[in-house]
Amino acid sequence: MAAAGTITLYLTFFAILLSIILGLVGLKRRREGLIDNSHRADLISVVSVFTAVSLLLRALVSSDFSLKYVAEHTSSNLPVIFKISAMWAGQSGSILLWLFILSIIVLILELDSRYRQQRLDLKLITIINVFRLFFVFLLLMVNSPFTVAEGLLNDGSGLNPMLQSIGMIIHPPILFLGFSGFAIPFALVISALTSNKEEIDWARYSRPWILFSWVMLTAGIVTGGNWAYTELGWGGYWAWDPVENASLFPWLTATALIHSLIMQRKKKGMIIWNYLLISFTFILTIFGTFITRSGIFDSVHSFSDSEIGYYFMVMIVILIIFVLYLFYKNYDNLKFNGERPGFFTRETGMILTNIILLILFAGVFLGTIFPIISEFTGRRIVLDKSFFNQLTVPFWLALIFLMGVCPLLEWKKTDTGAFLKNLFLPLGLTVTTLIIFYIRGYGRGYGQLLAGVAFGISTFALVVIFRDFLKGFRHYYQKGHTGLLSSVYRFFSNNRRRYGAYIVHLGIILMLIGISGSSTFVVEKMASVDPGEEIKLGNYRMEYKGLKMENWLEPRVTATVEVYEGDRFRGKATPEKVFVQGYKQPATNVSILSSLKNDIYFNLAGWQDQKAQLQVSIHPLVAWIWIGSYIIYLGIIVVLWPRRRRG
Repeated sequence: MAAAGTITLYLTFFAILLSIILGLVGLKRRREGLIDNSHRADLISVVSVFTAVSLLLRALVSSDFSLKYVAEHTSSNLPVIFKISAMWAGQSGSILLWLFILSIIVLILELDSRYRQQRLDLKLITIINVFRLFFVFLLLMVNSPFTVAEGLLNDGSGLNPMLQSIGMIIHPPILFLGFSGFAIPFALVISALTSNKEEIDWARYSRPWILFSWVMLTAGIVTGGNWAYTELGWGGYWAWDPVENASLFPWLTATALIHSLIMQRKKKGMIIWNYLLISFTFILTIFGTFITRSGIFDSVHSFSDSEIGYYFMVMIVILIIFVLYLFYKNYDNLKFNGERPGFFTRETGMILTNIILLILFAGVFLGTIFPIISEFTGRRIVLDKSFFNQLTVPFWLALIFLMGVCPLLEWKKTDTGAFLKNLFLPLGLTVTTLIIFYIRGYGRGYGQLLAGVAFGISTFALVVIFRDFLKGFRHYYQKGHTGLLSSVYRFFSNNRRRYGAYIVHLGIILMLIGISGSSTFVVEKMASVDPGEEIKLGNYRMEYKGLKMENWLEPRVTATVEVYEGDRFRGKATPEKVFVQGYKQPATNVSILSSLKNDIYFNLAGWQDQKAQLQVSIHPLVAWIWIGSYIIYLGIIVVLWPRRRRG
């Protein structure tokens, strides 16, 4: 197995190298034979990557402990689904996964006829192949998943209990899909600038890939947060950990990019911004991998200190130099020479959105790397989550406010009277929300004050969005004279970009409401109870029933708690500790009773005989974070939905 896997990697390396050489020479000399052979070499490299992945998966599933990677990340009694997910549990496996996804992208480019004009498919593939070649080099020369284990092993070390979760199955592949998808917009813009021709409409070709990659990155961040919340036992979903922040970096720049692409499409503006944002969004995906694998940051997510991270650092430096060189060389072609937008216009709103997103990025980026910067002073200083919260919250609120203001503005020139008239209802309901908030006794302290502002601004943006929805749909429904469902379909298919974006904004607003409520109004209690005793927290009483010890698959200790809200039975919670073979510390399985109103969160912290130490907390509105993410996905589907054909 080891020899076969290594051979496939070498075959991949030389096939990719051959494709790059033949492609470059074929394009320069216009030799069709060389170009055709470049495509054939690409297909060979794709097949060999698929073969390498298949070999590693087979070794993982069959518990072939002759491979060091299999022995380190699986055991014979590990469920099959986690043996499969172990493929991306280690460094070399996750790099192979990234190579696999990039190879799928190459295959898509080979098969999609839209990219064959002006040999665009070959230009894009050649650029992407440079990164594929880099990954194969790392797998061959630095850290291979097909390294032979030392000695004969009867069993492996197993998979870390924290990784034996549905989060481990879906979170890393989704995140890598987001990272990999940005390779195509990067390749498009590099291809356009190095060709010195304007016929490559890189903005149009890039847009669907940017949206796809953005939503995958969003899903990756959300599933990671959900994984932390439901599995790790600390009751939170975002800790401003360096590796968490590394996924947020490209998300922020990509969000800015999506908005500035609208300006380029409508006003032929912000071309320089888009070039830089596309380039640095992709570079930031590489930087995120560097943070994870270099070991220079203290993080629960990162791998141990490894030289592989420094290869990524070299790649990042080369990319930055290359991007800045192309920027300097093509500056005259990139700069905007059209009419500058007026101040009180939607263009200004878009520009402000970009500025705020980039300020957020700069703040989070500098806060994350500050421990490295601080070492030059003689001691390492790590900024905690309170720094990031104080820095970012005002800017997030400003973004939500702009979500409400921008739909009220017009392109080029806004009618001030109409704007003020349209502002009356949402502002009135916003003030009403704030009054109700304070009447209910909230607003004490800085945190609750910010939460009240967040709910008020969210109300403002929601009212504007829903009113615009109703106005547009009513006009379309009355004009079409068709049934309700047919009108809904025709309405969205013909206005998919605008109203799909509104749906995305709606999801983000709901997520903000969930984050504000759950981070501000959480209450918690640690209690030591005997069977029959009750814990009272908020409006709830929790009756502890006792412990149960069993050996189902793995030894586990389970506490049973019945939860009542007043006299109404809310549900039964069963937090537990699971003893995984080969690990000294038991794994934590929290129990969560979830509703739209709040989550009641239970963690079994310890026990002695039948006496249990229970950590209980109430997290208001957490469900709206996950609901908001689903609405975001729906909005992107609407945006990317094919345009309805007329006639």
